[in-house]
Amino acid sequence: MLTEHVTIARRFQRSIRLDTDLARADALQGFVCQRSAADGLLGMAGQIAQTTQRAFTWTGPYGGGKSSLAIVLAGLLGPKGGVRSAAAASLGPETTQQLLKIFKPTPDGWLIIPVVGRRDDPVADIAGAFEQARRRDGAVRGRPRREVQTADALFGLEHFWDYLRINLEPAILASNDSHRWAQDADAIERCEARGSPLHVRLAKSIALIDMFRNGSGLAADRITLGVGTSDAPKHAVDKALGDYILD
Repeated sequence: MLTEHVTIARRFQRSIRLDTDLARADALQGFVCQRSAADGLLGMAGQIAQTTQRAFTWTGPYGGGKSSLAIVLAGLLGPKGGVRSAAAASLGPETTQQLLKIFKPTPDGWLIIPVVGRRDDPVADIAGAFEQARRRDGAVRGRPRREVQTADALFGLEHFWDYLRINLEPAILASNDSHRWAQDADAIERCEARGSPLHVRLAKSIALIDMFRNGSGLAADRITLGVGTSDAPKHAVDKALGDYILD
């Protein structure tokens, strides 16, 4: 029979899915990273290293390899082991070295949170993805404080709020969370007009935690906000939070 002589690689039998193929070495089998894709990854990494840009959109035709490239990048930044090695082999030594130099993944790797778009409540979907990743990675990420600080320096809570507002605000306003979003957005706008950059960072962090409180189990308490602003002096954070109470 033909099946005794010919086999079809798994990655050609169906489309790659970010949620189900994450951290699977076999999902990387046969992937070839073209020069244009490598340049795109390095360009994005350069923006992260040199600017405050933290949200990126990849566009291209169906079947062009966007999902596969995302799986490869996630594998490279994930825990050290077979998947990271397979991702490094797919990307090649030069691209791998440059990406690792910028992203600096520890042996435990980054916490990767895949979210697949669909016609549903985006806030609930993102909250669910956070919860699944938290369970997969251990309670409260299971990471030493040093790694949390490193991740915050690259993509803080305030950056995630900005990403949602730029990319998903229309969808959120059409969902059941529209009233909560509008209230939080209004509070942030007033803070931007009257407060300091630290006030704005805290306001965005509080708003984000408030949006996902039902699914994440997090509270906007001093400890959580302190981790999100670990680069700011403790007394400055305490004073800024006191200003909110006074206002």
